[in-house]
Amino acid sequence: MRRLSLMQQFTLRSLVFVMAMALALGVTLTLAIRSLYEREAARTALITANTIVMGHLGGALDEGSLPAASRAALDSMVKEDLGEAGIVAVKLWNRSGVLVYASDGKNIGRNYADHAPLLKALKGDVGIEVSSGENDAEDVEQVEESGKVLEVYAPLKSTDGKVHGVFEIYQQYSAVDSAVNRVILTIWAIIILGTVPAYVLQVTLVGRAARELVQTRTDLALVHDRLQGSLDDLELHSLGTLQALVAAVDAKDSYTARHSIAVTDYAVAIARTLEL
Repeated sequence: MRRLSLMQQFTLRSLVFVMAMALALGVTLTLAIRSLYEREAARTALITANTIVMGHLGGALDEGSLPAASRAALDSMVKEDLGEAGIVAVKLWNRSGVLVYASDGKNIGRNYADHAPLLKALKGDVGIEVSSGENDAEDVEQVEESGKVLEVYAPLKSTDGKVHGVFEIYQQYSAVDSAVNRVILTIWAIIILGTVPAYVLQVTLVGRAARELVQTRTDLALVHDRLQGSLDDLELHSLGTLQALVAAVDAKDSYTARHSIAVTDYAVAIARTLEL
């Protein structure tokens, strides 16, 4: 298999990194937005419970059951005020966890104190869960009628902070889901539209730098070849010069030797003439 070039490796790894970062950012924002909308639904339920519902109930919850007048007031509230907000059902528990009111009139008198979100609300905190009817048989019928629902358990507190019961709303999750999905789609579009140009720009800049480095390396190789050729020529010329000098020295030595012999011959001839 052909090995990827350095530029190809960088492009591939950068793509994986950018995609991972975009995915992580998108998932994080998605979860954060869903959580934000769920908290907003919880805040709305809490305000409704402690401003409207408590006004209709008075001290009825402390008596263990709900008077007919309170039930009628809650029925009217559900029909006139809450339906427009996507709330499809309402339930009310006393502080013992016994269901004392349900907008559909079912299961009144049953104890649900072991239900985790309800137990959390009885302790003074808001409980939230998204129900699809798969794990809770009590919610199957509600889910079949309204689809997936967001259940919010809001504690009913008096001014002194005492919990008198729990008010639960079933809000159609489709309303929340559609709003969340619109925001999520917008965020994903921003992430994609921001990530792709940034990635292309990064790869383009690195590619340009890589080409410049390759060109620089080519130029350096060319300069090296020229210098090597010049050194070879210089070495050749130097060798020729050296050989010429050696020949000249050799020629001079031969001339000096012949001159010495001639001088010697003259000296011998003069000596013989003078009979020395």
